[in-house]
This record gives sequence, structure tokens and C-alpha cells, in this order.
Amino acid sequence: MLALPMDSLIRMLEEMTAHVVQHIDVATEEQLLEFVDQRQLVIDQMARSTVSPVERALFKDRVNALLELDKLVVAKLEQFRKDAGDAITKLETANRQKSAYQTDYIYDGLYFDKKK
Repeated sequence: MLALPMDSLIRMLEEMTAHVVQHIDVATEEQLLEFVDQRQLVIDQMARSTVSPVERALFKDRVNALLELDKLVVAKLEQFRKDAGDAITKLETANRQKSAYQTDYIYDGLYFDKKK
């Protein structure tokens, strides 16, 4: 392996991604969002690096493998988004049903008749 800064950045991404994918079934939304933030920092570093076309060709397969694994992370994030949307819909439905049985007016007072 080449001991290039780009190589170490890609290795860092590979390790981070492998860890997340290995635990994807039990990962929380917060953990995945933290992974995405950390991943973005590494990608920003990669973007600032200058890479020759020869080096780019050397890393192409590794980057493509990372992109394939990213699909699993994106799918999990989409599942979280769908679950949140379903929960919001359920709450809205419950509130609508609840409000249908609640009165929209306030009692100013009540009068009771007494029998003499």
C-alpha cells in the first residue's frame, strides 16, 4: 500500500464505514448522524488534497467499495425518516380524533333547577 495522505484518509473512511455497517442493525439515529458528520470531515480533507490521475486510479476501486457500503447507511437513515414520518402521522391522527370529541366552547356557568 502507498503511504500517502489520501491513502490514510481512505483507510480512515474504510474503518469508520466498516464499523457502522457491522453494527447497522442496532445503530441509533444519533450514531448514524455522528458517523455522517465525521465522514464529512474526512471527505473535506480529501477534497483539499491534490491527487494525480495515477493516484486517483489506484484509489478508484476502494472509493467505489465505500460508495456501495454507503447505500446501507442511506437505507437505514431512510428507514429512520420513514419511521419518524409514520409516528408524526399517527400523532396527527390521534389529535384529530381526540379533538373531534372535545368541545370547542367554554362553559360560562351552569344553572340547576331546584324542586320545591
